[in-house]
Amino acid sequence: MGGQLYAAGNSYNGAGETNWWLDPESARAVLRAPIPNKILHPLDLTDTVRLTNATYDRVGGHEPATPITTLFRDLVERWPYAYDAVALASLADPGLRRDVRALYVDVSCAFEDETYGKGLVWTEDPYPGTGLETAASVVFSVDR
Repeated sequence: MGGQLYAAGNSYNGAGETNWWLDPESARAVLRAPIPNKILHPLDLTDTVRLTNATYDRVGGHEPATPITTLFRDLVERWPYAYDAVALASLADPGLRRDVRALYVDVSCAFEDETYGKGLVWTEDPYPGTGLETAASVVFSVDR
C-alpha cells in the first residue's frame, strides 16, 4: 500500500501519499528494482473503500469478542478508510481485484518543490530516461 497516481495525496502538503512522502527515495528504489510482478495499491484504490460508523459498530459488537473486535469497539478515533486492510485483502485474494492497469510508476524525489513524494505515472515505457525497467500492476478497484 502506497503512493497515489491520479488521486490527491494525503501527506503534509497534499502532493503525495504519506508512506511515499515520508521516504520517497526508498519507494523509488523499490519501484525501479527489476521485480517481475510489482503490485501497487495506491490511494486511488484505498480511498474508494470507506469504513462507516455502522461498520465499526458491527465489527466492535461481534460476539464472542476477539482482540480485533475489541480494538474496533474501543477505538477513540475512527478513520474513514481501511488503507492497509484493502491492500492486504487484495493480496490475499487476487480475485477481488476489478480494475488493474499495467503502468510505469515512479515517485518524485525533488525535495526542493511541492512534488516531493508524489507518484508519477506513464502508460508507455519511459525507460531508459527514468530508470524504470518494468511496469507495475496497479489496482484501482476491488470487489466489495
